[in-house]
Amino acid sequence: MPLKATERDVYNFFSQAGKVRDVKLIMDRNSRRSKGVGYVEFVDSMSVPMAIAMSGHLFLGQPIMVKPSEAEKNLVQSTASAGGGTGVAGPYGAADRKLYVGNLHFNMTEYQLRQIFEAFGPVELVQLPTDPETGHCKGFGFVQFLQIEHAKASLSLNGKLEIAGRTIKVSSVTDHIGAQDSGVKTADFDDDDGGGLSLNAQSRAMLMAKLDRSGTASSVVGPIGIPAMNGSAPSQQATLLPSQFISMPPEPIGIPSECLLLKNMFDPATEADPEFDLDIKDDVHEECSKYGRVKHIYVDKNSAGYVYLRFESIEAASGAQQAMHKRWFARKMISAIFLQAYEYDAKFKGAA
Repeated sequence: MPLKATERDVYNFFSQAGKVRDVKLIMDRNSRRSKGVGYVEFVDSMSVPMAIAMSGHLFLGQPIMVKPSEAEKNLVQSTASAGGGTGVAGPYGAADRKLYVGNLHFNMTEYQLRQIFEAFGPVELVQLPTDPETGHCKGFGFVQFLQIEHAKASLSLNGKLEIAGRTIKVSSVTDHIGAQDSGVKTADFDDDDGGGLSLNAQSRAMLMAKLDRSGTASSVVGPIGIPAMNGSAPSQQATLLPSQFISMPPEPIGIPSECLLLKNMFDPATEADPEFDLDIKDDVHEECSKYGRVKHIYVDKNSAGYVYLRFESIEAASGAQQAMHKRWFARKMISAIFLQAYEYDAKFKGAA
């Protein structure tokens, strides 16, 4: 910390992360001047990761380094050992399932952030610190999943998803605690540009292949609505997040049967190849065959991205429905619903 910083300065700075209970600066025993080191105690333990995320931010004109105290590290370790007390996280505690999300637009809301990450699995908690004066997001937040595998899967968004002109950063809170203890640079643990996962050529290729299948490899561009400032609207055009992130009532998936309809698989208006349906047919067939034999498949080129499938059994169709529903494909979220056999027969005579 800056040597000139007082306890009041430290208190005010860290109040951005949460309510501060106590501040103690370490003073030189001879000169009684600050050594540039201190401790901050919060009322709520959930404020600690937010404070750690402020590492690298300017404090009185000087970048500050924030690390967990021994007490906080012991708390993280004991929480992980106890499984967080939720029962659904197995041997992993809340800290292992919690992610830091940086470089967010100032108009991002907790609800919008939750909708983005729920594509990977149930979200238990979303925290989005806001500026007390403007009420706007400070550019970073935290997302906690119910299952650790869902948290790990969502790390694939790191540096790959663009929202309102900003490429978000996603990382594990516990990874950064360990990184700071080992002296690793903490530049990635802020809301500035740059940083991200360190990948070699092989792991990067594997990651990109996985992202291509999920549809998140391509940027999702959609500026968040910008409110009027000082009573007048800004000059730039105000739009919203992509429609898949806007609240919509869930679509009924229907009664399980051997027939499926995949929606929103493509947009015919954006397809340049006249035989684009053949590629989609092959991709869907390859993916859905993992769950059982596909007896019939049809890509409706003139629809809103409709792909019809008929499986050999209801079990196979149900497995594919669970795997494909709300999955990403080519920047679009797929909807997978059941069709009854008579509906399928009426559309495709002789496709039994």
